[in-house]
Amino acid sequence: KVVRESANKLFKAMDGWGTDEDALLDTLRGKSPAEVAAIKAEYQDHFGRSLDSDIKSELGGKDLKEAEACLKADPVESAVAALDNAANGGLFGMGTDEKKIQSVLEGIKDPAQRKQVVEAYQKKTGTSLDKMLKDEMSGNDLALSKALLEGDGTKANAVRLDEAMNGGFFGMGTDEDAVYKTLESCKDENERKALAAAYQKKTGEPLQKALTREFSGAEKDVAENLLKGDKTAADAARVKVAADDF
Repeated sequence: KVVRESANKLFKAMDGWGTDEDALLDTLRGKSPAEVAAIKAEYQDHFGRSLDSDIKSELGGKDLKEAEACLKADPVESAVAALDNAANGGLFGMGTDEKKIQSVLEGIKDPAQRKQVVEAYQKKTGTSLDKMLKDEMSGNDLALSKALLEGDGTKANAVRLDEAMNGGFFGMGTDEDAVYKTLESCKDENERKALAAAYQKKTGEPLQKALTREFSGAEKDVAENLLKGDKTAADAARVKVAADDF
Protein backbone atom coordinates (compact mmCIF):
# COMPACT_ATOMS: atom_id res chain seq x y z
CA LYS A 1 0.00 0.00 0.00
CA VAL A 2 2.77 2.47 0.93
CA VAL A 3 4.60 1.68 -2.32
CA ARG A 4 1.49 2.25 -4.44
CA GLU A 5 0.62 5.47 -2.60
CA SER A 6 4.17 6.76 -3.06
CA ALA A 7 4.14 5.96 -6.78
CA ASN A 8 0.79 7.73 -7.16
CA LYS A 9 2.02 10.79 -5.24
CA LEU A 10 5.11 11.00 -7.41
CA PHE A 11 3.08 10.77 -10.62
CA LYS A 12 0.63 13.39 -9.37
CA ALA A 13 3.49 15.72 -8.40
CA MET A 14 4.82 15.61 -11.98
CA ASP A 15 1.60 15.23 -13.97
CA GLY A 16 0.28 18.12 -16.02
CA TRP A 17 1.62 21.65 -16.10
CA GLY A 18 4.26 22.44 -13.52
CA THR A 19 5.85 20.22 -10.89
CA ASP A 20 5.16 20.06 -7.15
CA GLU A 21 8.80 19.77 -6.09
CA ASP A 22 8.04 19.73 -2.37
CA ALA A 23 5.54 16.87 -2.66
CA LEU A 24 7.91 14.91 -4.87
CA LEU A 25 10.92 15.30 -2.56
CA ASP A 26 8.87 14.68 0.60
CA THR A 27 7.63 11.41 -0.91
CA LEU A 28 11.13 10.22 -1.81
CA ARG A 29 12.87 11.26 1.41
CA GLY A 30 13.78 8.54 3.91
CA LYS A 31 13.01 5.55 1.73
CA SER A 32 15.13 2.40 2.02
CA PRO A 33 16.83 0.79 -1.01
CA ALA A 34 14.12 -1.89 -1.08
CA GLU A 35 11.36 0.73 -0.97
CA VAL A 36 12.96 2.79 -3.76
CA ALA A 37 13.23 -0.31 -5.95
CA ALA A 38 9.61 -1.25 -5.25
CA ILE A 39 8.37 2.28 -5.97
CA LYS A 40 10.28 2.40 -9.26
CA ALA A 41 8.79 -0.95 -10.29
CA GLU A 42 5.27 0.13 -9.32
CA TYR A 43 5.66 3.44 -11.16
CA GLN A 44 6.84 1.65 -14.31
CA ASP A 45 4.14 -1.01 -14.07
CA HIS A 46 1.25 1.33 -13.31
CA PHE A 47 2.13 4.34 -15.47
CA GLY A 48 4.36 2.74 -18.09
CA ARG A 49 7.09 5.27 -17.45
CA SER A 50 10.56 5.37 -15.91
CA LEU A 51 10.62 7.22 -12.60
CA ASP A 52 14.28 8.18 -13.07
CA SER A 53 13.63 9.63 -16.52
CA ASP A 54 10.54 11.55 -15.41
CA ILE A 55 12.38 13.07 -12.45
CA LYS A 56 15.33 14.13 -14.64
CA SER A 57 12.97 15.78 -17.11
CA GLU A 58 10.96 17.58 -14.41
CA LEU A 59 13.64 18.77 -11.98
CA GLY A 60 16.89 20.70 -12.19
CA GLY A 61 19.53 22.23 -9.94
CA LYS A 62 19.50 21.37 -6.27
CA ASP A 63 16.01 19.84 -6.50
CA LEU A 64 17.36 17.25 -8.93
CA LYS A 65 20.46 16.66 -6.79
CA GLU A 66 18.25 16.00 -3.77
CA ALA A 67 15.95 13.67 -5.70
CA GLU A 68 18.88 11.70 -7.09
CA ALA A 69 20.35 11.35 -3.59
CA CYS A 70 16.99 10.05 -2.32
CA LEU A 71 16.83 7.53 -5.17
CA LYS A 72 20.23 6.17 -4.08
CA ALA A 73 18.67 5.63 -0.64
CA ASP A 74 21.86 6.82 1.06
CA PRO A 75 20.59 8.49 4.27
CA VAL A 76 23.67 10.70 4.72
CA GLU A 77 23.87 11.89 1.11
CA SER A 78 20.11 12.40 1.04
CA ALA A 79 20.12 14.47 4.26
CA VAL A 80 23.03 16.62 3.06
CA ALA A 81 21.38 17.26 -0.31
CA ALA A 82 18.09 18.18 1.40
CA LEU A 83 19.81 20.56 3.84
CA ASP A 84 21.80 22.21 1.05
CA ASN A 85 18.66 22.58 -1.05
CA ALA A 86 16.67 24.03 1.86
CA ALA A 87 19.38 26.57 2.68
CA ASN A 88 20.75 27.41 -0.77
CA GLY A 89 18.14 26.30 -3.28
CA GLY A 90 15.21 28.39 -4.44
CA LEU A 91 15.35 31.23 -6.97
CA PHE A 92 18.97 32.43 -7.20
CA GLY A 93 19.67 30.65 -3.91
CA MET A 94 17.44 33.10 -2.05
CA GLY A 95 15.23 32.15 0.88
CA THR A 96 15.51 29.42 3.48
CA ASP A 97 13.11 26.56 4.12
CA GLU A 98 13.43 26.43 7.92
CA LYS A 99 10.75 23.78 8.36
CA LYS A 100 12.47 21.45 5.90
CA ILE A 101 15.82 21.87 7.63
CA GLN A 102 14.21 21.05 10.97
CA SER A 103 12.37 18.06 9.54
CA VAL A 104 15.58 16.64 8.05
CA LEU A 105 17.55 17.16 11.27
CA GLU A 106 14.79 15.60 13.37
CA GLY A 107 14.75 12.57 11.09
CA ILE A 108 18.36 11.73 11.94
CA LYS A 109 18.06 9.51 15.01
CA ASP A 110 21.50 7.87 15.02
CA PRO A 111 24.27 10.04 16.61
CA ALA A 112 26.90 8.42 14.37
CA GLN A 113 24.84 9.22 11.27
CA ARG A 114 24.34 12.79 12.53
CA LYS A 115 28.12 13.18 12.79
CA GLN A 116 28.52 11.87 9.24
CA VAL A 117 25.95 14.38 7.98
CA VAL A 118 27.79 17.26 9.70
CA GLU A 119 31.08 16.20 8.11
CA ALA A 120 29.58 15.55 4.67
CA TYR A 121 27.73 18.89 4.66
CA GLN A 122 30.98 20.75 5.37
CA LYS A 123 32.74 18.82 2.62
CA LYS A 124 29.96 19.44 0.09
CA THR A 125 29.32 23.13 0.76
CA GLY A 126 32.53 24.42 2.34
CA THR A 127 30.43 25.74 5.23
CA SER A 128 29.82 24.09 8.58
CA LEU A 129 26.25 23.05 9.29
CA ASP A 130 26.30 25.07 12.51
CA LYS A 131 27.37 28.24 10.63
CA MET A 132 24.70 27.68 8.00
CA LEU A 133 22.03 27.55 10.69
CA LYS A 134 23.32 30.75 12.31
CA ASP A 135 23.51 32.52 8.93
CA GLU A 136 20.07 31.45 7.77
CA MET A 137 17.97 31.57 10.97
CA SER A 138 17.33 33.48 14.16
CA GLY A 139 15.15 33.28 17.27
CA ASN A 140 13.31 30.06 17.99
CA ASP A 141 13.85 28.74 14.47
CA LEU A 142 17.59 28.79 15.18
CA ALA A 143 17.18 27.45 18.72
CA LEU A 144 15.02 24.55 17.50
CA SER A 145 17.37 23.70 14.65
CA LYS A 146 20.43 23.73 16.93
CA ALA A 147 18.69 21.48 19.46
CA LEU A 148 17.79 19.04 16.69
CA LEU A 149 21.36 19.16 15.37
CA GLU A 150 22.54 18.25 18.88
CA GLY A 151 20.03 15.40 18.96
CA ASP A 152 18.48 16.91 22.10
CA GLY A 153 14.77 16.16 21.79
CA THR A 154 13.94 17.59 25.21
CA LYS A 155 15.55 20.94 24.43
CA ALA A 156 13.80 20.94 21.03
CA ASN A 157 10.43 20.40 22.69
CA ALA A 158 11.12 23.21 25.17
CA VAL A 159 11.69 25.52 22.20
CA ARG A 160 8.45 24.32 20.62
CA LEU A 161 6.53 25.11 23.81
CA ASP A 162 8.15 28.55 24.02
CA GLU A 163 7.21 29.31 20.43
CA ALA A 164 3.67 27.98 20.87
CA MET A 165 2.99 30.09 23.96
CA ASN A 166 5.26 33.11 23.58
CA GLY A 167 5.93 33.37 19.85
CA GLY A 168 3.55 34.78 17.29
CA PHE A 169 2.97 38.45 16.54
CA PHE A 170 4.43 40.41 19.49
CA GLY A 171 4.13 37.23 21.56
CA MET A 172 0.34 37.29 21.25
CA GLY A 173 -1.81 34.19 20.91
CA THR A 174 -1.26 30.57 21.85
CA ASP A 175 -1.00 27.56 19.57
CA GLU A 176 -2.93 25.16 21.79
CA ASP A 177 -2.58 22.18 19.46
CA ALA A 178 1.21 22.58 19.32
CA VAL A 179 1.35 22.69 23.15
CA TYR A 180 -0.82 19.55 23.46
CA LYS A 181 1.21 17.68 20.82
CA THR A 182 4.50 18.54 22.52
CA LEU A 183 3.29 17.52 25.98
CA GLU A 184 1.85 14.27 24.61
CA SER A 185 5.18 13.39 23.00
CA CYS A 186 6.66 12.76 26.48
CA LYS A 187 6.68 9.02 27.07
CA ASP A 188 6.91 9.02 30.87
CA GLU A 189 7.21 11.10 34.04
CA ASN A 190 10.97 11.50 33.65
CA GLU A 191 10.56 13.00 30.19
CA ARG A 192 7.83 15.35 31.43
CA LYS A 193 10.06 16.53 34.30
CA ALA A 194 12.99 16.99 31.92
CA LEU A 195 10.80 19.01 29.56
CA ALA A 196 9.56 21.25 32.39
CA ALA A 197 13.16 21.83 33.51
CA ALA A 198 14.32 22.61 29.96
CA TYR A 199 11.43 25.02 29.45
CA GLN A 200 12.24 26.89 32.67
CA LYS A 201 15.92 27.03 31.74
CA LYS A 202 15.06 28.54 28.34
CA THR A 203 12.38 31.01 29.42
CA GLY A 204 13.00 31.59 33.13
CA GLU A 205 9.37 30.70 33.82
CA PRO A 206 8.02 27.45 35.34
CA LEU A 207 6.07 25.47 32.76
CA GLN A 208 3.06 25.09 35.09
CA LYS A 209 2.91 28.87 35.50
CA ALA A 210 3.08 29.38 31.73
CA LEU A 211 0.18 26.97 31.17
CA THR A 212 -1.88 28.75 33.85
CA ARG A 213 -1.16 32.09 32.17
CA GLU A 214 -1.91 30.98 28.61
CA PHE A 215 -4.85 28.60 29.10
CA SER A 216 -8.22 28.73 30.81
CA GLY A 217 -11.28 26.53 31.30
CA ALA A 218 -11.35 23.11 29.71
CA GLU A 219 -8.33 23.91 27.51
CA LYS A 220 -6.30 24.49 30.67
CA ASP A 221 -7.52 21.13 32.00
CA VAL A 222 -6.29 19.43 28.83
CA ALA A 223 -2.82 20.98 29.10
CA GLU A 224 -2.41 20.41 32.84
CA ASN A 225 -3.54 16.79 32.64
CA LEU A 226 -1.13 16.13 29.76
CA LEU A 227 1.66 17.62 31.88
CA LYS A 228 0.69 15.20 34.65
CA GLY A 229 0.59 12.30 32.19
CA ASP A 230 -3.13 11.70 32.77
CA LYS A 231 -4.30 11.05 29.20
CA THR A 232 -7.75 9.85 30.29
CA ALA A 233 -8.51 13.11 32.09
CA ALA A 234 -7.01 15.08 29.19
CA ASP A 235 -9.27 13.29 26.71
CA ALA A 236 -12.31 14.01 28.89
CA ALA A 237 -11.35 17.70 28.96
CA ARG A 238 -10.97 17.65 25.17
CA VAL A 239 -14.56 16.42 24.87
CA LYS A 240 -15.64 19.41 26.95
CA VAL A 241 -13.60 21.77 24.75
CA ALA A 242 -15.31 20.36 21.67
CA ALA A 243 -18.74 20.71 23.32
CA ASP A 244 -18.01 24.31 24.33
CA ASP A 245 -16.91 25.13 20.77
CA PHE A 246 -20.00 23.56 19.22
